[in-house]
Amino acid sequence: MSSTHGNKQIKAGLRRIRVLRTWTWGIWFAFFPLFFLSEIFQTPGWLIIPIGLLWLCSWFVMALISTFSRCPACHHLFFIKGRFLAVTGNPFARKCLNCGIPLNYRERKANRDVNKNIN
Repeated sequence: MSSTHGNKQIKAGLRRIRVLRTWTWGIWFAFFPLFFLSEIFQTPGWLIIPIGLLWLCSWFVMALISTFSRCPACHHLFFIKGRFLAVTGNPFARKCLNCGIPLNYRERKANRDVNKNIN
């Protein structure tokens, strides 16, 4: 496998993690507009609980999927470090807690070197 192919896979995996995080936060913050819409349209009380449970369950599932995403570079859990009982985690991390690859990984150094040679 070439390094270009490997870099594309890593970038695609990191993009997937970013999309999952965006969906997780989007579902979390969707609560406020949904709440105000239910107040504006005077939703019946019996319907509020199922809608709230649907919102909560969908957020919980997305949060679990996002939290247990694997790093495309080292294949360990991206937001969790450690094994068994010595586990630490940070769902707000901007880099893999195991290998340190940033979530917004770009080949910055390679691009800078190319630009130096052009100028």
